[in-house]
Amino acid sequence: MAIIDRLGHGLCMKTCLLVLTAAFSLLSGCVTTPPIAGQTTVRVEPESAAATVGKMIEDSYSDTQAVDVLYVTNRELKGEAACSDNAFGVTPVNSLAFGLCRINVPKTHKIGSIETGPTRGDPEPHKYFRILDHKALTDRALLSVLQTSKTSRVMVLVHGFNVKFEEAVRRTAQIAYDLKYRGPVVALSWPAGAGNGLLERANLLKTYDVNRLNAAASIEPAARVFRMLSTLDRPIVVVVHSMGHQVVIPALANLARELSVPFVDELVLNAPDIDVKTFQQLAPSIRKLSRRTTVYCSFNDRAMVPSELISKMPRMGACESIEGVDVINAGEIDAPLFGLGHGYYYSRPILTDVAQLLMGLEPAKRLFIRRSEPNSVEKYYLRP
Repeated sequence: MAIIDRLGHGLCMKTCLLVLTAAFSLLSGCVTTPPIAGQTTVRVEPESAAATVGKMIEDSYSDTQAVDVLYVTNRELKGEAACSDNAFGVTPVNSLAFGLCRINVPKTHKIGSIETGPTRGDPEPHKYFRILDHKALTDRALLSVLQTSKTSRVMVLVHGFNVKFEEAVRRTAQIAYDLKYRGPVVALSWPAGAGNGLLERANLLKTYDVNRLNAAASIEPAARVFRMLSTLDRPIVVVVHSMGHQVVIPALANLARELSVPFVDELVLNAPDIDVKTFQQLAPSIRKLSRRTTVYCSFNDRAMVPSELISKMPRMGACESIEGVDVINAGEIDAPLFGLGHGYYYSRPILTDVAQLLMGLEPAKRLFIRRSEPNSVEKYYLRP
């Protein structure tokens, strides 16, 4: 049964017990959590590859689907909550808003694409992505949905630079659909994007600078979200893109000061727009909370060039060897004649590898992966 339908049928006894025992209080949409010191979390072991594949093929995903995307955001709410850029803007706030967006994903869509149609009337469901429904939630309601899911893992997706709210939830639905992901998915959306004015949208350098400040302001709210997720008795898959690393990596590093039990099953880092030195410094803390960390990078990622010029520091997205991290160079499959070559994380080659990663396979055993030569800046190459 879809999440939005189950929410309307009341809380079961298990959910009631969760709500009664959870030490959360909701004040004006802001999450407050109890002290974590001494916390013991029961971890669910990763599923075997056979079990994961079995669940993936339970649903053929051969038809148009209504995909439920849970969201958490520290974007300023401009009016009544909705799955819309008109509701959630590009200004950061310290409080968190929670909800669910039901999104139509068309069966004919091209993998990696988000096809949009007419804004008026009733677009054909088999051709276009479309927002079907929205439901505002509390932190406790979101937790209860995640806790009572029939599948063991929860996937959290964190977008990068210049992504508005509606694109964030649509992209989350696209990735979940193309991966045939069976568990609940959460879009952790920080206030990226530009204003609505033509000049604001055209000035990418200014947008980058503003987004960078917004990312820094989102570290503490993101840490609250991950602290909340760490209380679940199931592992978490975290997928991050681009500037989202400036939110997620410091947030997890801060949380590592409080927690000693790894609650992240897979940490998947795509085109990390974070400087190499900072990542090297924080990597040991990250590994405390993550069973495995994978970086997809590319020497063809042209977005890393202006980012490096602005920050005056090399970026992880251009590849750098890090101890204890599976660094995979996607440069051979990401060689665009035009464009930045920065959005490869939602493409067929990356999703194919991520699907094998979620099955628990080590890189050397996965299709289309080869080892790099000695002394390279990565461990593996994704073959074209």
